[in-house]
Amino acid sequence: MFAILHWLLIGQTYNFAWDRFDAQYKVLDGLYRTSGIKSDSHASRPVDLAAKYGVQLPDWAKLINSKPKTSRLSIIRNELVHEAKYAGHPIGYEYPEENFGLEFVAFNLKLVAAVVGLNTKYLEAEPSNRCRYSWNFA
Repeated sequence: MFAILHWLLIGQTYNFAWDRFDAQYKVLDGLYRTSGIKSDSHASRPVDLAAKYGVQLPDWAKLINSKPKTSRLSIIRNELVHEAKYAGHPIGYEYPEENFGLEFVAFNLKLVAAVVGLNTKYLEAEPSNRCRYSWNFA
């Protein structure tokens, strides 16, 4: 869990959007690994994590194809990792329409809170919600 929290926090300090995206994807992969879930694709991982922990799935993580399974998140991740592209273009020349800077961090934070058993209404909040919530650590 230390590595997950480290990437969740340190990843937000990176200057470039693709670096922040990559760091948050590492958080998601770490959460997947510790969850015990066995998904058949990268695209299924956030879907399965959201279902297991009762967190609302952002639109960009929803499956858009079934064979092969893909989502906007998995497409952007695969292009970044395997083709040095971000949002369909060479890194630095385009940015995705999705608000990963807010929503990916929020999604991962909700998953972390759920994994450690925090009782908070934040887990039910919309992916783009910017409101403040109290957390019950008891």
